[in-house]
Amino acid sequence: MYLAYAGTLFDVIPPSKALYGFADDHIASKCFRPSSSNEADAIREVEHSAIVINDWMNKNR
Repeated sequence: MYLAYAGTLFDVIPPSKALYGFADDHIASKCFRPSSSNEADAIREVEHSAIVINDWMNKNR
């Protein structure tokens, strides 16, 4: 049942972010060119992804 639950996580994260999953471990990441503004944007996007994932997890239990 876990795989059916976790498999839908890939539908929640936008394709602009990389999502890797194996068993019960998943990682969302964002590549960017080194600069302070690009870094801040990437951090903001990953933080937003964490909020989206949290909302998805609360909704789907």
